[in-house]
Amino acid sequence: MRHKLFQIWWAFTRLGLTSFGGPAAHIGYFHHEFVTRRGWLSSDEFAQDNALCQLVPGPASSQLGMLIGARQAGVWGSIVAWLGFSTPSTLIMLLVMRGSPWLEQQHGLIHGLLLGAACVVTHAVWSMARTFCKTTPNQLIAAITLGVLLTWNTPWVQMGCLVGATICGVLIHRQHTPTISTSDPILTRSQGSLFLGFFGGLVLLSTFVQHPLGILFQSGALVFGGGHVVLPMLQQRLVTSGLMNSSQILSGYAAAQLLPGPLFAIGAYVGGVAGGYSWFQGVLGAVAIFLPGWLLIMGIMPWWRQIQQHVWVQRALLGVQAAVVGVLAATLWDPILTHAIANNVDIAIWIIGTTALIRFKSPAWIVTVLCALVGFIAMRYL
Repeated sequence: MRHKLFQIWWAFTRLGLTSFGGPAAHIGYFHHEFVTRRGWLSSDEFAQDNALCQLVPGPASSQLGMLIGARQAGVWGSIVAWLGFSTPSTLIMLLVMRGSPWLEQQHGLIHGLLLGAACVVTHAVWSMARTFCKTTPNQLIAAITLGVLLTWNTPWVQMGCLVGATICGVLIHRQHTPTISTSDPILTRSQGSLFLGFFGGLVLLSTFVQHPLGILFQSGALVFGGGHVVLPMLQQRLVTSGLMNSSQILSGYAAAQLLPGPLFAIGAYVGGVAGGYSWFQGVLGAVAIFLPGWLLIMGIMPWWRQIQQHVWVQRALLGVQAAVVGVLAATLWDPILTHAIANNVDIAIWIIGTTALIRFKSPAWIVTVLCALVGFIAMRYL
């Protein structure tokens, strides 16, 4: 068992240090490493596990890594896989958190990083729209969600849009056929019940506690679409409650674009800054934002086959995924573009950077670095 856990840790730590490009790229890295290179699971098993991770809230690529680790060494394997994949980016975000008072004074650099973040999020909106909004009904769901949030952008309205999209998905996607899993469950149903019960109890508790860690847990528990979509939830809850300001959140989010591994590592930055630049609360912030995804994915696994029998579940989530595109598009406009675009030079940088990502498939971290440098020079000398 120790040898297997070490193999899991080594494989995922190496990926955590080298996996640039966000959740979609991470899945490609995982397939190459664990299906093609190591043969830990078949392509069908990989596809079924990936489908589950895409259908539930949380950081999809990190949850897929947790499942891969769990298939090798049970619950401990899932924990070791998460630690290996997330620790490098979490440690860097803790360093960014400690240096954020200095960073916030470097207005030119921050402006350039925000331009880089604008390019990356624009690319994310484009990619997710192509994936989740292929049909006219889904395009309408995304457009209506965008319009509503641009008019009334509050956490409750955002949740209302997701609920409405769930209902629309069930009614609209009547022709959708689910993929039935053939993989063996990792846990028994009684064990899964404990995970789900713990998840539900913490979600309920977090609604009554006005604390940064509670907000991070809620965001990790409710977000569909991965790290890019967690930004609007954090921005709404933390800024509205006065725990952080938009500039602080956007600075951390922009820095996270430069890192390998999961974007959810921003939880370490948010937890630390909101806790008075505390290392300890930064670590707790990382745990808080990842914990619900782990509890949920492990708890659902024993029922995955049975859940897939209910086609309405997947129909509902197709609607939610379309609404997530609208949520992310609203965030792209406010607060990202409203803070990043100040003049025609910024517009040109944004268009060029986004084109490099979409047309030429340039790595996101390279585009972010270049935007940061050009934006810094433009603000200082133009």
